[in-house]
Amino acid sequence: MPPPKKLETQIPPLMPPYPDKRPQQSRQSRRYQRRIPVQAINGKAVDDSFLLDISSLGFKVESTVPLTLNDPVQVTFTMPDTGKTVTYTGQVMWTRTTAPLGSRYLLGVKMYIPQWEIDLLARRWEGLSPMK
Repeated sequence: MPPPKKLETQIPPLMPPYPDKRPQQSRQSRRYQRRIPVQAINGKAVDDSFLLDISSLGFKVESTVPLTLNDPVQVTFTMPDTGKTVTYTGQVMWTRTTAPLGSRYLLGVKMYIPQWEIDLLARRWEGLSPMK
């Protein structure tokens, strides 16, 4: 009696851990992870809001201020190390709620005007630049 034929089975590809997550795109500028307190959003003082990352082209904010896609936004904070208070303006490119009942939000903001000096400052935060 001949040996039984081996059944070839197709193994489905592994699903990514977050199937709804879009694939990463190549970036024009590097993101710097830094938790920086935000003093004002759209000219109104805020408590408990933070920049979570920043690049020369945009930033991510965690806040209690609800904004919607494509809203203009103005964010004021103090730069670490320099102590200089700056205000950057941009457009909300994405939003997500991070707490139950929508009490906290993550906002992805694209700056209207690239701020290339952020890259130099952020490199100093990470100790990558000889300028201190």
